[in-house]
Amino acid sequence: MIYVIADDLTGANDTGVQFSKQGYTTHVVILSETQFQHPADLKELANTLQQGAIDVLVIDTETREADDATARIRIRSVLESLRPKPEDLVYKKVDSTLRGRIGVELDECMRLLHKDVCVFTPSFPQARRITVGGYLIVQDQPLGLSEYYSGNLTPEDASFIPSSLQTDTTFPIARIDLREVIKGRQAILDNIREAANTEKKILVIDALNDAQLQDILAGSFKYEGSILYAGSAGLANSLSTMYNGHRRLHPPAQKFSAPVCIVSGTRRSIVQQQIAYLQRNLEVYACVIDVARIFSQREALLEQTTVDVVRALQQGNHTLLYPDPRYHTTQAIQALLAQMSGDFRTLEVSIRTFFGELIARIMDIHPIKNLILTGGDTAIGVCSALQIDHLNIVAELLPGIPLSVGQYRGSFELNIVTKAGGFGDEETLYKLIQHLVPSA
Repeated sequence: MIYVIADDLTGANDTGVQFSKQGYTTHVVILSETQFQHPADLKELANTLQQGAIDVLVIDTETREADDATARIRIRSVLESLRPKPEDLVYKKVDSTLRGRIGVELDECMRLLHKDVCVFTPSFPQARRITVGGYLIVQDQPLGLSEYYSGNLTPEDASFIPSSLQTDTTFPIARIDLREVIKGRQAILDNIREAANTEKKILVIDALNDAQLQDILAGSFKYEGSILYAGSAGLANSLSTMYNGHRRLHPPAQKFSAPVCIVSGTRRSIVQQQIAYLQRNLEVYACVIDVARIFSQREALLEQTTVDVVRALQQGNHTLLYPDPRYHTTQAIQALLAQMSGDFRTLEVSIRTFFGELIARIMDIHPIKNLILTGGDTAIGVCSALQIDHLNIVAELLPGIPLSVGQYRGSFELNIVTKAGGFGDEETLYKLIQHLVPSA
């Protein structure tokens, strides 16, 4: 059995699909607050799933934005409920731009699983994330200088993985440099042994490409001690090809002729390019949400938008919902925060909750069979509102962008595509619709 512990839904899915595409039956569980408050429910869930024909169980703990104490409690609750066997593989999925409580969650995993070392690399070459000299490079820029970092560390410390981790972990950190990785699998193994012998626990390893990720895994497989593997979908992709488990033939994903509904709540610049490309190349009904009205005229906005989107869907149109880009500027955001007397996280949660309720209202009137959800907050907001807490991953439509099947309130199945905000190029949304509805 393979267990993947992820801290948000898009991350859970983009990592789970790496195993699904290799023939492993992959099931995603989105854990609610209730399940954490009542551990017996989680244990019953784990026992039920382990008895089924599941090869990979992915748990979304929803701890990306949690505080340290909450993250520790949730990780502990999950692992104590799952009780992985020594022969099981546990993979700690981390964000490829180092968001979340990574050090805290690694701490809990290492302690509860009694691992000797943690092999850590967030590299995801297909998504233009690589690690060099211990620095995380995202789309040709050090993380701390990119749009993907918004923390309080200096750009240098934010980009240097050991500096980013050491504030949240008590375990000693070591690095395995690219010059050692280039030497091959034996050199990697020797470096792991040397680090372990000097009581180093978290090993940050450079990687530029998939071949080097495979070398890291191959070298580590020969290590005599126990290892916690931690990384993004990149390391998981290599792991899925090298893991020697039972693989199955899966039926192709079901295609619905129904129109596609895209919901995008992310502020990433690439998403604005994707939206613009889609609108230039395909007829879609675009519904631009005035974010200020979410706070000042919420009910009226929900009612009118529901009517507009239902009408478009009934006419067979693809629909696109996203916040007005004018609220993406720092000045506009600050003005909005002052108006609502809240912080930025409150704003994000309000937007995701709005989109979730909006889609739920639409679904009450007109069933949506094809959903594309962009951004982790958007994905969890919509799935929560639709009471979807289980997903079966069936295909990878584009690198790191999976297609899953969920069940809406026990009545019918729908296709759900989840995409991390920063993933893809400008053609991505257009291509996803083509995959879902080939005649589009």
